[in-house]
Amino acid sequence: MKKILWDINEIGKALNWTAKSEFIIPITGVSIDSRTIEKGDMFFALSGENFNGNDFIDDAIQKGASVCISDDIKRVNSSNVKKVIQVENVLNALNSLAIYRRKSLKGIVIGITGSLGKTSTKEMFKLALSSCGRIFATKKNLNNHYGVPLSLISCPKDVDFCILELGMSAKGEIANLTKISKPNIAIITNIYPVHLEFFDSTEEIAYAKSEIFENMTQPGFGIINSNSNHFDVQNNQAKKYEVEMHTFGKDADANCYIKSIDRHDKIHKTAYINCYNKNYEQKFDVNVGEHLIFNSLAIFICAISLNLNLSSIQKSLENFKPQSGRGEVINLKNNIKLVDESYNSSPEAVASALQNLKSLKTNSSRIIAILGDMKELGEKEIDFHKNIELDGVDEIFCVGKLMESLYSNSDQVIRGAYTENSTQMAEIITDYIREDDIILIKGSFSMNMKLIVDKIKKEFKQ
Repeated sequence: MKKILWDINEIGKALNWTAKSEFIIPITGVSIDSRTIEKGDMFFALSGENFNGNDFIDDAIQKGASVCISDDIKRVNSSNVKKVIQVENVLNALNSLAIYRRKSLKGIVIGITGSLGKTSTKEMFKLALSSCGRIFATKKNLNNHYGVPLSLISCPKDVDFCILELGMSAKGEIANLTKISKPNIAIITNIYPVHLEFFDSTEEIAYAKSEIFENMTQPGFGIINSNSNHFDVQNNQAKKYEVEMHTFGKDADANCYIKSIDRHDKIHKTAYINCYNKNYEQKFDVNVGEHLIFNSLAIFICAISLNLNLSSIQKSLENFKPQSGRGEVINLKNNIKLVDESYNSSPEAVASALQNLKSLKTNSSRIIAILGDMKELGEKEIDFHKNIELDGVDEIFCVGKLMESLYSNSDQVIRGAYTENSTQMAEIITDYIREDDIILIKGSFSMNMKLIVDKIKKEFKQ
């Protein structure tokens, strides 16, 4: 039986609304998508440029929604009106409920942002801290102006840790999200030229990410990467808001740093870590990329600063594996390894993924890179593509108009094939794959590189 998530009287207090008897129904979930409604959900009828969520209220109630939040009740069938709360603006109501729930949380709220690896870092935190108490974490990557309040509303009041991913593509967005989430711990993993289509420089991105420090709940602290681009910007912004700072990185001047990373066997990598002048050894699955191993240092900082059971956290971290679309390694027949990085891409993410492939290489294997366009890189997007370093790549396959520049500028001996879209590449790629190949597939989400992943998985299924 599902746990009750909201009491109708709490909703009334949050929305300044008087509860009626017909609403005394358990609310066990939250949704903004009528297609995935489950019995007991509270449905928010959000609207966009091309749709009006109020048109889907009747469908949501038919599927079992306990209550619906609407700002246009005239679109609702009269027989269903008794299950609808009318508000002036559904998004504002979503935010009001999120703020109310945040105030009721007794556990620690951890906010994670950065240019690279936010979702995977969030999943690492979720796994690592699960040994220390009750955990709630952002589902998938619900990290925007809808996703963050939705996550908070979905968070049970009795959790010990609420881990939220905070995303942005414009100035001011992180600040708005922290007004709602008010994290106790604020983490910036790194700053890279992502979303440059909307910013003039990476320095502007650093300022925008540093908005995470503006609305923190005190006492709390921040964690930043001492090797990140524009570290000084992040550090100075934290000081501006009087946030206690902790750092992680590659050098001994960080509070927590990695001395070295070794691969001793086919199953694990070992990171040798110094954190607050004490040495630790941490095993990771061999497929975990180095950028995520460095991001895991934020977990060490949290564990030590909060006096958590670091030993149990370390055991949990050993079991972390990259998620589908974010570095998952899939073993196929003929000893083929497929590295699925199809969810998204950026210049630094490509470089990190290619570097990680080298740890999988054997004397008999080839490294095959299937790369799709990287979006939102601004005026220098062509340069970002054609300057990708392909050292160690045995054959390159490129998808999209931007990646054509990489294909044309790469050494002819490693050129495999070029197509304008992922559908075309999926039709031909399996003819090029050989036994023992290690295949990376990476591109921005809009390039739909998962089509290629699915075709290779189907063709070479064990």
